[in-house]
Amino acid sequence: MNFRRGAKVWAEDKDLAWVEAEVVDVRDKLIAVVRAQGKKVPVLLDKLLPRDPDAEHGGVDDMTKLTYLNEPGVLYNLAKRYALNEIYTYTGSILIAVNPFTKIPHLYNVHMMEQYKGIRLGELSPHVFAVADASYRAMMSEGRSQSILVSGESGAGKTETTKLIMQYLTHVGGRAAFDNRTVEQQVLESNPLLEAFGNARTVRNDNSDAERFKVGHPSTFHYLNQSKTYELDGISSAEEYSKTRRAMDIVGISLDDQEAIFRTLAGILHLGNIEFSPGNEHDSSTIKDPNSVFHLQMAAELFMCDPDLLLATLSTRSILTREGSIIKALDTSAAAAGRDALAKTLYAELFDWLVENINKSVGQDMDSKLQIGVLDIYGFECFKNNSFEQFCINFANEKLQQHFNEHVFKMEQEEYKSEEISWSYIEFIDNQDVLDLIEKKPIGIISLLDEACMFPKATNESFATKLFQNFPNHSRLEKPKFSETDFAIAHYAGKVTYQTDSFLDKNRDYVIVEHRSLLSSSKCHFISGLFASSPEESSRSSYKFSSVASRFKLQLQALMETLNSTEPHYVRCVKPNSLNRPQNFENLSVLHQLRCGGVLEAVRISLAGYPTRRTYSEFLDRFGILTLEHMDGSYNEKMLAEKIIWKLNLENFQLGRTKIFLRAGQIAILDGRRNEVLDGAARYIQDWFHTYITRKEFIKKKYAAVTLEAYCRGCLVRSFYAFKRRDVAALSIQTHARSWLSQQIFRRLCSAARIIQSSIRGFIIRQRVACMKERKAAVFIQACWRMWKKYALFQHRRRAAISIQCAWKQKLAIVELRKLRMAANEAGSLRDAKTKLEQRLEDLSLRLTIERRLRVQEHHEVLLGCINGTLGFKDGKPIAASVLYRCLLQWRTFEAERTTIFDSVIDAINNVLKERENADILLYWLSNASALLCLLQRNLRSNVSLKTPNYRSGGSFGLSGRMAWVMKSPLKLTGAEVGISPVNANYPAILFKQQLASCLEKIFGLIRDNLKRELSPLLCQCIQAPRSTRPSAGRISRSPGVSQQPLNTHWESIIEFFNTLLAQLRKNYVPSFFIRKLITQLFSFINTQLFNSLLLRRECCTFSNGEYVKSGLAMLEKWIADVTDEFAGTSWHELNYIRQAVGFLVIHQKKKKTLEEIKHDLCPILGVRQIYRICTMYWDDKYGTQSVSDEVVVAMREIFNRDENSISSSFLLDDDMRCVASNS
Repeated sequence: MNFRRGAKVWAEDKDLAWVEAEVVDVRDKLIAVVRAQGKKVPVLLDKLLPRDPDAEHGGVDDMTKLTYLNEPGVLYNLAKRYALNEIYTYTGSILIAVNPFTKIPHLYNVHMMEQYKGIRLGELSPHVFAVADASYRAMMSEGRSQSILVSGESGAGKTETTKLIMQYLTHVGGRAAFDNRTVEQQVLESNPLLEAFGNARTVRNDNSDAERFKVGHPSTFHYLNQSKTYELDGISSAEEYSKTRRAMDIVGISLDDQEAIFRTLAGILHLGNIEFSPGNEHDSSTIKDPNSVFHLQMAAELFMCDPDLLLATLSTRSILTREGSIIKALDTSAAAAGRDALAKTLYAELFDWLVENINKSVGQDMDSKLQIGVLDIYGFECFKNNSFEQFCINFANEKLQQHFNEHVFKMEQEEYKSEEISWSYIEFIDNQDVLDLIEKKPIGIISLLDEACMFPKATNESFATKLFQNFPNHSRLEKPKFSETDFAIAHYAGKVTYQTDSFLDKNRDYVIVEHRSLLSSSKCHFISGLFASSPEESSRSSYKFSSVASRFKLQLQALMETLNSTEPHYVRCVKPNSLNRPQNFENLSVLHQLRCGGVLEAVRISLAGYPTRRTYSEFLDRFGILTLEHMDGSYNEKMLAEKIIWKLNLENFQLGRTKIFLRAGQIAILDGRRNEVLDGAARYIQDWFHTYITRKEFIKKKYAAVTLEAYCRGCLVRSFYAFKRRDVAALSIQTHARSWLSQQIFRRLCSAARIIQSSIRGFIIRQRVACMKERKAAVFIQACWRMWKKYALFQHRRRAAISIQCAWKQKLAIVELRKLRMAANEAGSLRDAKTKLEQRLEDLSLRLTIERRLRVQEHHEVLLGCINGTLGFKDGKPIAASVLYRCLLQWRTFEAERTTIFDSVIDAINNVLKERENADILLYWLSNASALLCLLQRNLRSNVSLKTPNYRSGGSFGLSGRMAWVMKSPLKLTGAEVGISPVNANYPAILFKQQLASCLEKIFGLIRDNLKRELSPLLCQCIQAPRSTRPSAGRISRSPGVSQQPLNTHWESIIEFFNTLLAQLRKNYVPSFFIRKLITQLFSFINTQLFNSLLLRRECCTFSNGEYVKSGLAMLEKWIADVTDEFAGTSWHELNYIRQAVGFLVIHQKKKKTLEEIKHDLCPILGVRQIYRICTMYWDDKYGTQSVSDEVVVAMREIFNRDENSISSSFLLDDDMRCVASNS
């Protein structure tokens, strides 16, 4: 590849793997470059790779979109996204997950699961839920089993990723199980249970998958770490134990089995503390000390077996011969090995039992034809010392890599077929030769290893010698220079050197029959049930050879057969640093994992074909300047792309239906020619700029000379003018001085005259005031004397009147007493007549009551019939509400202590409302119910104290409080209000009013929910419109109306929806209060949907989409202005979130904006997390501008990292317009 001066390149670096550089000098194959640190170094041509200077600030979410698909491009794209907390990235259909080493709460909640439910892969931002949903949808639609392969090195997050996948699958496909335990609960709780028994802390990982051969040391498994002997920072052993017991309960393990499990674990612990010492006989052993005797007895007690038989099993072996049974004593090392073998066997059986019972608990159907398998496989390993475990792990990874290569090649073929281009000559990268070297029979590494293990005298040296004898010139096998027992294999991820020091011992896995016999005879049914009778028990020897490598090979073959029958999906987990710290990205470590994980292998497969593929619009956006003479719109995009290719005489390309495909190196040629055109244009612009600057300087000097001359002439004139002005000033000062002296003399004379006058006037006034005081005092004395005389006369007359009244009342009382004595004599006769009249009155009252009840029942039936029908409106007023109110008022129902008519009315209304989808009925009863409630609110006067229940105080529109406010205005809803006075209402009437208010809320909620369902498809079309039109609307279009017209059609459909809605509301005479509230909530729903789609869909977070949404919002604003505030209310303010977000998208010069300007001026209502999400997802598809500066991004990340423990961390809005994220 040729590089010219000024080219942007990647240069190899021993510390950072690759660094950014710029070519400053070219000399044959030696090129001088300047690194980003400013250091100039010479570099060989083959140590450089091209770099895209126009790469997006936040990276791309799919690596296939990279202009240069190479190692540094992939590495730095992951680094950029990791710095922005975007931990997921696609490479085609492969998902790369970088472990953040910190919690990102909003990324995995139920709301996020719902967002990815049913969404096509790649439509939203990369996420593990997208892969899980794609596999689930493919299984349901295509009827084929799926598999998800999660790989990565220890600590990369494989286990957590697997749990997230299982959590999503149980969420979308979970079903109810027994005992109110859902499958989702059981599957999720199986993870901590299996981790507790199968994982442990290691040097590289706090939650590493362990194998049974590690059981021998007490720091390996979680159940041992829960003793606080081995502690893990931030982990409570008590809490972990409680979680383990809770998980056992949920998955259905009984309490008896739980006690038996912990009894078994305790026995294994005691078993590990038994130590041996040499016995009295040769090559024999015995218990070392009393402490070991105690642990032996405790282990036997826990296993419920004979202590002597346990000791004999550990220290001796029984060998069956033709002559009989021979007891062989074991030395201390053999006895310790047998003790560890017993612990491993018991623990392995216990773990297998747990797995089997968990599978039964979640209802695993072995006969199911469809399934989704999630494989959490250990990654490729290459350490300083690599033993048998690394050999098996890397063998498995070679198998999986072959499967992965076939899948990637198949996906490449499918894309080439869909684009209708030729692909037959592309070679398939295969690693079959490595697999033949390892597993081929009869001569392969595993076969030779098994053969060596058959011979007791075989050594590691003999195995290595035989290996190189059988493969003297194999291209994948290499013999190290300084070791006779080591061998190296060139794997797909690099060369690995294996040490064979323990290969033979680890490959031998003898099954000791005495161990199985001892445990199968245990009195503990749980332990004996773990060991069923097996063929080994009838063997002639206590040992039976079993090759670990052969069993591993068979298991791997079975696994590959299963995977080959499924449609695979790949998740590659990456560990960004070895310190397990957030925001720390180690290039060398990540690059090694990308090679080991097969990501770079997938890149190499892409490089074998057409690694660079661009849609025609994207291609023309970048290289359209090479054929500006044809950019007049007379050619379509495909023809323009072809003209550019032929103009540069490129050969390695193909034109597909929607994309152009380029071989490796072709994009660099295009970039080179593009840079030449840009350089020429830059020089042309510089020439004109220099001319402009020179001319501007000349004009500036010319104007300066003229200004200087004018200034000099002005100075001469000003000096002459100053002399004249001084003369005039002197005369003026003299005149003012003489005037001031005369004024002072006049002022003194005037002051003296005023003092004399004021003294004379004061004396006269004082004389008058004294005379007035004397006259006022005389008048006051006379008034007091007259008042005393009148008061004395009043008292005398009042006493006389009281005396006369008392005498008259006494006379009247005597007369009344006489009349009462005469009436008492006539009472007896009247009493009998009264009794007869009361009896007759009672009979008449009973007959009247019966007639009244029948008449009331007939009236009630007629009234309920009015409710079931539709009476319509008269003069814009609901007839049904008026009829109901007048009937209830006429029957005096509001004043009744007990009545059933209110319940009947409410039941009748609820029966009518069962037709939830009938908008006309709902709107009709919204108008009638509100009118009736208005009448009740204004004319009922409560006689009882009733606590009004809180009708959904946090609900949709708070009807109880707001209707009371609306009722204050004297609206004539029915015409029945004139002349009606307030009515004293009893408890049933007040309760009826509350029930009617609840019914009104229910009607309003049904109408709102139905309208949201109708509005959702229209909003989806608006959201999808830019995505569906983007491939054909590149930057080359010069006619804005061509593509804008069909896009505006979707917004016009929303406007038509609101016009239809408003017409229906006005047709049913719905009060304006409800119209305003309904339209306001619908606009809030639009705000939520558009804003969430902006934050979740990267193709929506663009400059052109911002213009598109802004034009739609303008149409909505015009509609609001047309319908006025009477019906729209504050609807425009409900769109504040999307308005501010869109306003931020369409501004230019974002890099110049500070965080304070964005928070307080541009987006004051948005939270920091929401602003951060928009800034990191934004990309300019129209002008190619960048998002905000790195300083602003870092400042926002520091803010929400600092506050993540005190506030919610989600950036989405919920349906009730309550933001999950705090506006920090």
